[in-house]
Amino acid sequence: MLAGGNLNELFVKNIILALPEGTSEIMTHPGLKTAELAAKFRWDYHWEDELEAFLSAENKNLLKQQNVALTDFGGLFGK
Repeated sequence: MLAGGNLNELFVKNIILALPEGTSEIMTHPGLKTAELAAKFRWDYHWEDELEAFLSAENKNLLKQQNVALTDFGGLFGK
């Protein structure tokens, strides 16, 4: 785990730029910082930073430029 809970827009951009050919996984937990999450997980996880990193227009455009197709785990098996 490279930067679990600490991904930000620049970090995600650098990951996208360094992706090798083939299938890669970026483990992330984007979300909103809520009282429920804070009570359940004491990790000091930066949920919203990770969400913004993947929603940023720059990173979305970079994914298109790099011809990266996004999927979930089920998508790897045609489900």
